[in-house]
Amino acid sequence: MALTEILPNRPRKAALLKEFKYERRLKDEDYTRVYDCILPYDLREAVKAHHRLIVGMVHEKKIDLAYQELQKMFVGLCDCRLRSGEVPLSTLLHGEFGDLDHTLVNSYHILLLQTLLQRVSGNLQLIAAGENGFNILIFHTIASSLTRTGSIVKWIEKAPGQVSLKHYAGLRKVATGFLKIIDFLHQKTPLAQLSGYREEWVLLQMKFSRLADPEVQVEVPQSAQGEFLNDLRASIEPQPVPTEQAPNDPLQHVLHELQIDSPVVPSTKLYSRVIDKLGSLLPTADRVDVLDNILLAFDGIDMPSKETFIDCVARFAKELSTNHKFQILLERVLPFALDLAKDKSEMVSSCFRFGNSHQNCAALLLGLHHLPPSVEKRKKQGLRELTLNCLMINRQFEHSLNATVGYLTDHDFPEGSVLRGTTGNLPECVLKSLAYLSKYRLDDLSEAIASLAMGDDSRGQLLLQTLLSIDEASVVSVKGLFSAFTIKDSSTLLFCILNAERVTEVFLSLPKPTTTFDRLLSAAILTNRLKTTPGPVKPFLADIGTHIGAWLRNTSFDDVESETLTTLTRSVFDGGHYAFALYILQMLDEVDSIPLEMRLSLQLLSIKCSLRLGKYEEIPSKLSTAGRLMKQMAESKMIVESLSLVEWKLHQFEYFINTYNAKKAGEKFEEITRFLACKPEFSLSANQSMPLTQTISCLLLNAHFLHLTAKFEYSTGRFALALKNLKLAIKIGVSILKKLSGACDLKDETVRFLLTCYKEGFELAKQAGCLGEAVNMILEMDHINQSFKDSLINAKAHFALADMYLLTGDMLTSALQYEEGQRISSEKDMALLKAMQLSSVLLSYVLNGESKTTLIKSELLETLGHVDQMEAFSSKDLLSDLGRYEYLLSQKESIVLTENNTDHSPQTILLKTIASARQEILDVKSAIIDKGNAIVIPSGLAFTSELNEKDLSIVDKLLDCKDTLLRFLENDYSQLLGVEELKDLQNTLTRCIFTLSQITVVKEEGAESLLKDVFYLLELPRVLPYQSLTQIHRTEQKSNEIMPTLSTTNLKNVHAKELFFGDLSSLLPKDYVVITIDCCAQSGDLILSKLQKGLSIPSLLRLSLERGASQLTPFWSVMEKLVKIIDESHKTTNLDTTRNIRTKEERKDWWKRRFILDAKLKNVLDNVGNNWLGGFKGLLELTDYSSTEFLFFKSELQRVWKKSLGVNVLDFSDTITELYFNLTPSGNVPLEIKHLQDLIKYTASELGVSVDERKLVNEIKKILPTKRKLQPQHLVLLPSHTCSDFPWESIDFLRSKSISRVPSITCLLELLKRASADLKDGHLSYYVLNPGGDLKKTELRFKTMFASMARSNGIAGQTPNEEELFHNLFRTDLFVYAGHGGGEQYMRMNQLLKKSIGENLNLPPAILMGCSSGASQKHGRLEPSSNIMVWLLCGSPMIVSNLWDITDKDIDAFSSDVLERWGLIGNLKERSDIASAVAKSRDTCVLKYLNGAAPIVHGLPIRRQ
Repeated sequence: MALTEILPNRPRKAALLKEFKYERRLKDEDYTRVYDCILPYDLREAVKAHHRLIVGMVHEKKIDLAYQELQKMFVGLCDCRLRSGEVPLSTLLHGEFGDLDHTLVNSYHILLLQTLLQRVSGNLQLIAAGENGFNILIFHTIASSLTRTGSIVKWIEKAPGQVSLKHYAGLRKVATGFLKIIDFLHQKTPLAQLSGYREEWVLLQMKFSRLADPEVQVEVPQSAQGEFLNDLRASIEPQPVPTEQAPNDPLQHVLHELQIDSPVVPSTKLYSRVIDKLGSLLPTADRVDVLDNILLAFDGIDMPSKETFIDCVARFAKELSTNHKFQILLERVLPFALDLAKDKSEMVSSCFRFGNSHQNCAALLLGLHHLPPSVEKRKKQGLRELTLNCLMINRQFEHSLNATVGYLTDHDFPEGSVLRGTTGNLPECVLKSLAYLSKYRLDDLSEAIASLAMGDDSRGQLLLQTLLSIDEASVVSVKGLFSAFTIKDSSTLLFCILNAERVTEVFLSLPKPTTTFDRLLSAAILTNRLKTTPGPVKPFLADIGTHIGAWLRNTSFDDVESETLTTLTRSVFDGGHYAFALYILQMLDEVDSIPLEMRLSLQLLSIKCSLRLGKYEEIPSKLSTAGRLMKQMAESKMIVESLSLVEWKLHQFEYFINTYNAKKAGEKFEEITRFLACKPEFSLSANQSMPLTQTISCLLLNAHFLHLTAKFEYSTGRFALALKNLKLAIKIGVSILKKLSGACDLKDETVRFLLTCYKEGFELAKQAGCLGEAVNMILEMDHINQSFKDSLINAKAHFALADMYLLTGDMLTSALQYEEGQRISSEKDMALLKAMQLSSVLLSYVLNGESKTTLIKSELLETLGHVDQMEAFSSKDLLSDLGRYEYLLSQKESIVLTENNTDHSPQTILLKTIASARQEILDVKSAIIDKGNAIVIPSGLAFTSELNEKDLSIVDKLLDCKDTLLRFLENDYSQLLGVEELKDLQNTLTRCIFTLSQITVVKEEGAESLLKDVFYLLELPRVLPYQSLTQIHRTEQKSNEIMPTLSTTNLKNVHAKELFFGDLSSLLPKDYVVITIDCCAQSGDLILSKLQKGLSIPSLLRLSLERGASQLTPFWSVMEKLVKIIDESHKTTNLDTTRNIRTKEERKDWWKRRFILDAKLKNVLDNVGNNWLGGFKGLLELTDYSSTEFLFFKSELQRVWKKSLGVNVLDFSDTITELYFNLTPSGNVPLEIKHLQDLIKYTASELGVSVDERKLVNEIKKILPTKRKLQPQHLVLLPSHTCSDFPWESIDFLRSKSISRVPSITCLLELLKRASADLKDGHLSYYVLNPGGDLKKTELRFKTMFASMARSNGIAGQTPNEEELFHNLFRTDLFVYAGHGGGEQYMRMNQLLKKSIGENLNLPPAILMGCSSGASQKHGRLEPSSNIMVWLLCGSPMIVSNLWDITDKDIDAFSSDVLERWGLIGNLKERSDIASAVAKSRDTCVLKYLNGAAPIVHGLPIRRQ
């Protein structure tokens, strides 16, 4: 039920109202905060808003997020106020909601069940396998909650009649849904339990069908039995209806049943006759009401011969003890008989028998109340435990006091104090009962506990056990527990307070320390409070230090003290207080009485502190000390645990990684791998039999090893493999959290570990160019940070998330994260938190081009100067972040880089080198007047004036920069850089070369090596994401699946480059022209390069719009115009616009707007073709450099220019010559004079001369061939992501050409290495048409067409199943999709990658004719990605897709024409390759640019043979 039935209530607080009415996505933590602070009369509106959010998530198939929100709604509605975390399912289904309005609770219940139905449906494989916290028992758990005794039905019964019928109808739908799921699962999995669960849901469906509609007839199955059958009968069988009858009706019923005449006689005589007949009354279910009516009939008279009646009751009770009609006896008959009976044992036994079989609390409580004193104590305790368990299951603890007190009275508490590790072993039901009673019956509980003869030791044991049993589902008053269990001993009390505060968020009053141990316990309690206490932290730390110092002066280090101290120190460390933890450890160094085992543990912790703080000079001696301690333990015959040994080795590994000793780190990796291979406890297959805590500790060390290996891989530039190892570490961490319930140190440690991994995983994914992985890391980190309560850790994570969201371009979420971090930071007196805040501000300013970066940086460095030993965290990581941000800033403006003495990583040194070179080039460019002239390399144009001393100095600087940057390739430094950094390196080198060519000449004979290096460097950032995704999804066989993998060696650049150009030479077809297109990040110029077969040297070209102007227009302004046009187009085609078009005039106006946008797009394309490319468009043509025609033209061109300049020597390069040569008219296209003038101006400028332009135009026109013979060619474009959204294929001179795109040259070569991808006769085709069901015309147009094709099959008008889709995709030869998008909403791209790469399967050629099916997804500074990249990675040789949204009528006509020209349909004799077919079909669109320019081809121009 939606919350539409909830009436408006009083106005809410203005701040909260604003919060709810924001038109933005509320962050998850907002509702947690709202429920915490909301006033009771505002709860209704909060739940309504939350309800809408959850419904939206369910509709968007974000089921896991919806389920998490429901847990928050539950916590907000019920009385539960414990440490936040995942709420168990049973708790969600059986909540205690007090006196809330039934509409709120029923809305929550119905939404919960609907969400559970979706959640179960989406996780059937996990349920069947029993993995990831799912279990087949979930069907029974949910079904049990829907019986009459469950909370859900009880709350529905509170609703008015018609409303309750509506709720029952909703539950009927839920039951039907679960039945369908069980039937489906039963077909797939032969699980025996499913039959029983199916019967439960069948009975529930019958029950709710009848309750929703009383007219429905329900026939109870004869074969059914058990609790659910009883529930069905009790729910649908007619209840006795009170009628206006005479008082003696019960008597008439008795007389009738016992066949006694009813003469008018006194009641006592009549009673005697009834008693005489009771002996012959058979104890059957249909006669049981006779006994109840006897009591009603003879109420108020003295009933002699009670023994006969009691015997009859005992016979009935015994006979019906497994029958649901026993319930009739429980109301009056059995209590009456038991009160009077001398021998109660038979009836008591019947009560326990029925109560146990039917989980009936009333029967068990009645039996327990009348339990004979002669029953032995052990049996009494068992019956009390049975009763309390039933009360716990049915959540009826309000009746548990007597059973609980009785159990405690007879319980034998062990001798000893909790301070000596004595805790006892009370059953869970007793502890849960005590927790409940502390909240709802505190006075009764206190009185009962006071009456027990229990000393402080026993009370301490009882209190501690109860506290340790508390979990998220518990209903408890912690303060009530301490009030009921009055403990006088201060140490015992403090010890219990410490444990209470570890599992709850309740802070208790602390007694004044009276003993030495009290000081340590007080310090431990304060340490725990550091996590969540608001306000400054340093006073807490000072008090902790004082308490520890006082304790150290008089301690004897017994086991409990040692454990408390160790836990305290680790807690300080885990909270991020590394310096303070080190301070405590240094105090302990002076104590000689510390046990050897504890000293080792503390020494290992000291090493961790030094590692976090970057105090690497201290670590070798500390590692040696730890090794010496282990040796002493071995010599003393003490066991050195594998966990300690592995931790020690991991610290060594981390030390070598952090000090960049790759050789030692590699050796240590091998050593640890060999050691763990010999230890079965560190493998998944062998650690099943170990205790949970030991299993988790081993898993955590495995995860840390994976994490450190990832750091090592990162330091050597192997980002993809590092990310793969880190993902496995995260997977282990997540699995650990699922194994742990309640609050514990291991859980907290795991969460902190995961937060670190997610942050580093984001950086790795960003470096590797894996957009999807980076986004997932942010979302997972955001989620886990919300579920964790430690204010300092939360603040640090908020600032990190603010930075990460900022880098993805999500400014709103970044601001929200920053505000939350700032809120925490403002109340903590922590310089490093303030520095993190400033660091986030600095990044924001850097990315947004703010001018205050210098001031913020100065303030940040000043803040770091105030760090002391009371600070949390370490300035080491912050300085590393500052270095990265400064590097980003250096790409935009001139800055002085901060010296960081703690970060000597190779990557940092290389980035500083690039930044310095960039600054050098910037200084040089300021001394050169750059008028935006085009630059062609190689040109061969050498008429430069004599260089003066200043020029020679500039040339020397540029040559030094060039050599420095080229060493990145020569020495393999480039392999240590990520995608963005490689782009920056390539961009800086290109700028250096273009700047150099403005002063001197790059001659053809000396340019080969340089241009090959530049061309190869252009390839590196393009291919890195392609290679990274392949490595991440490639599966490897390992003997231990949770062990890391380490890459052995990287191919050196010199060999990789040799292979690259070798493959290009041998594989590139002679009719292919490869063109890379980029936009300079600094100047906005267009940068083009060209390679084709027979061209030994790649060509390089720089173009700006205003050639020779002082104010230059960047190419990204063109992209901005394009984006604006496409955005306007999307607005005209969205549903809000089109559904309001009703009249003829409105339609006419709509078409007018569309044609205007079409014309604007054509103008943008013409501007790029005529003004940007202009005379240099010939670079995009195939040229036969060895042809007689070309060689003759070259000599004539040089002759004309020599004559014009009056010189004897002039040697044009082939690149310059082809620019002129390719201006030759072809077909009916005339010579563009302005393009020829463009080239003449460029040539004259390069030669540094003035020429008669008109005369040269005429002379060159004479030597140009009259008509150029067109030769078959295919143009392969590699636009960078800055200009990949531009429809280059639709520029006028390219519009009719065969053109395709690839993301990288390596991708092209991989496609060319495979066998021919052309479609042969008899190929298999698979199609998906109109899967959303709303494109009926498209479906009608193509369904018949495809159905008539031989060996073609598919689906139309229905949603495809992912598994079925995958199956067909990998076995077909062609895939055609016509619907919304590119089909990614029906198949997960990461699963597609995993299946393709893992199983070595290739996707077929694909035609994806949906809106924006080929658009790239851009997220701020991250490397953009697209689903097309996934298709290419999965081996598809060709994909046709759309760059933006298009209208169905135009694209349907276009698609039909493409398929016909390609030869897939129709009978055209001349078949085109797919790229040519796409080019020729653009004009079939009414809007030839707005729709016709959207389709593009990726991959190869395959043919239909």
